[in-house]
Amino acid sequence: MEGALHAWALRLGVDVTDAACELRRPYSPDRMLSCVVVNGVSHVLGAPEAVARRCAGSMPIGVLADLTGRGRRVVAVAIGRWEAGWAPERAEQDLRLQALVGLEDPPRPDVAEAIAGCRRAGISVAMITGDHPGTAAAVGREVGLLGPNGTVLEGCSLPDDDDELAARLDHPEGVVVARVTPADKLRIARVLRRRGHVVAMTGDGVNDAPALKEADIGWLWA
Repeated sequence: MEGALHAWALRLGVDVTDAACELRRPYSPDRMLSCVVVNGVSHVLGAPEAVARRCAGSMPIGVLADLTGRGRRVVAVAIGRWEAGWAPERAEQDLRLQALVGLEDPPRPDVAEAIAGCRRAGISVAMITGDHPGTAAAVGREVGLLGPNGTVLEGCSLPDDDDELAARLDHPEGVVVARVTPADKLRIARVLRRRGHVVAMTGDGVNDAPALKEADIGWLWA
């Protein structure tokens, strides 16, 4: 995603090579955003809801709904100010929203058939993702994972009771769990295994390692 944004900036003629970075705060799952300060201006990129909490004014909900409803991965861009000597977190406060950027990350052509094959074999399939719930649901419907009455959950509102969580994850029309943290994914793997399921997990980053290790089958995409 960052590579796509970098390439887009270059195509627009933005000079991204000589900027002197004064402060850099990498993305973290708890903040759901990243920040870099150049010439006293903080540039923040992250999940729309995380950026909106730090901005004056309201988020353009209609635009966000349109982008996520089309399966786009949406990031919000905002700016603020920061001076040397200030606490680093102040670079992410009192922001002004600049844009919502929608990126298309289409599923691989064989995903729908793979999901259908799993179901024919009696394997339940769930999508567990850090994406916005609207984006995740749209992609889930596109590949046949999520039916009209399927379940869409968010990591922040997962049931505290393990039995209830296991029940919510067992839905005949599919399950999507969005905005999960690595801890959420690890808990899901543990809950399912403790109830006798053979669990296979995939992931694409080091944060997925605990869940992949907990699962009976863990596959890290390179």
